[in-house]
Amino acid sequence: MIPYIYTPFGQISTYVIMVAFASLIMILSIHIRVKKLTNYNSEETYIFPKIVISMGTAYLFAAIFDALFKIRKNGGIVFSGITYYGGLIGAIISMYIMLSISKNKTQNSVKQWFDILTPSLLIFHFFGRLGCFFAGCCYGKNTDSILGIQFPDNYVDGIFHNGLKCYPTQLFEAVALLIILVIVYKSKNKFVIYILSYTIFRFFNEFLRGDERGSLITGISPAQLISIILFCTIICYKCYITYFKMGKNLEKT
Repeated sequence: MIPYIYTPFGQISTYVIMVAFASLIMILSIHIRVKKLTNYNSEETYIFPKIVISMGTAYLFAAIFDALFKIRKNGGIVFSGITYYGGLIGAIISMYIMLSISKNKTQNSVKQWFDILTPSLLIFHFFGRLGCFFAGCCYGKNTDSILGIQFPDNYVDGIFHNGLKCYPTQLFEAVALLIILVIVYKSKNKFVIYILSYTIFRFFNEFLRGDERGSLITGISPAQLISIILFCTIICYKCYITYFKMGKNLEKT
């Protein structure tokens, strides 16, 4: 774990480096996937401005959600970090709105675009969690098990482990994301599979987290609450779509 790289020009956060790398890999991955589409030049011109906007929205939501999660601890709104779920929700909302407004300008439906973008989002998510590991954030609870890793103290950010081992929850999540990525590649409903799989994993992985999680409801972390909401939303959406299609088929008969 190397939270910062020190250079003659000052210290550089390894997390920032990894997120920047993850963003580049994600964009390259999207380019490769879009290039396989018919009329890919126009489709690439259509989607990439929306990706840039959704990335900006994702960062804004990630900062807002983190501030809201820690409002009790900080005694008010303090922007001191970001949270993945906030970024994910911000990206989904902004991308859905933009795709819905301009759906007549593309050959793909809103659902198809979400499925096209999902593997690239998973790649970004994977490298982002590796960034968390290198930075030493998002760590797990103290443990004496063989799965534990001794994280160094981070004096800059005020994180102290006092020589105790912790669960490497960042690596647990990175491995889970690779497994989900393999499953997603073989699935037609890529976005739905990603959300359902990740929310289930994240809910249980939260029990092992040892860092400051913030609080909204006593007994569960904010991330667990969002996992439940996202999971139920996707299930309700799929039930609605199934019911709607059944109704259409009955009308035809």
